[in-house]
Amino acid sequence: MDPETFSVLRKLAERHTGQRLERAKATLFAARLKRFAFRAGYSDIDDIAKYLDVRDEGSNLDLQIATAMLDRRSRFVPERGLYGRLFEESIGPALAASADTGFRIWFAGCGTGQEVYSMLMMLRNRLAPEQAERVEIVATDISDEALLKANTGYYSHFEVQLGLSAHNLMRYFAPGPENTWRISTELARRIAFKSHNLLDSGEPLGQFDLILCRNVLHEMTDEYRELAKENLEACLRPGGRLYIEP
Repeated sequence: MDPETFSVLRKLAERHTGQRLERAKATLFAARLKRFAFRAGYSDIDDIAKYLDVRDEGSNLDLQIATAMLDRRSRFVPERGLYGRLFEESIGPALAASADTGFRIWFAGCGTGQEVYSMLMMLRNRLAPEQAERVEIVATDISDEALLKANTGYYSHFEVQLGLSAHNLMRYFAPGPENTWRISTELARRIAFKSHNLLDSGEPLGQFDLILCRNVLHEMTDEYRELAKENLEACLRPGGRLYIEP
């Protein structure tokens, strides 16, 4: 990727996603853009660069190109560890304190959905059915491609081997075509997947008791990282908890 093209892409990514592109990773970004170019009907990155020269500023394709350079892959999370601690410290006590109130969780930057489903499976394993029904989970991402995968709930054999226990695989998944596994429809319908940019206000999503934003903000510039944090904090209910990693 020539320096001029990289400079244009860097400005484009920062403006739309707050992402900081490092020149040392240009080869990685180029590989991601090649996949996008193939899907979008461009011959190569140079063809995309030609589009950037003649486009109207702010076109929807600009956002698609910017998000194509993001790594929105996710992975399943073991029940022991972070999610177990969050359950013991926040979710469980809140549900036990009242039989009437619900508990809202927002996964901000959910990627391809494995972390979201990991949380839901843990809740189903630890809570009585009537308690589990009181937990509402909203999952958002800026990448339409990642959201599509999360919504369909299909994962490769390799993906289900990363962090997913054999118990949860057998209980919550069914074999799919071409050596894939699909999350159960009953679980999938419990998640509200929505498109959202962390640089925008989260007010339309409502208020939450727990917000998780993992492996997203570290890719942003300092200025946009602070803006994203402010937007997340504004969506916390009184006493709510925001977990950002790293």
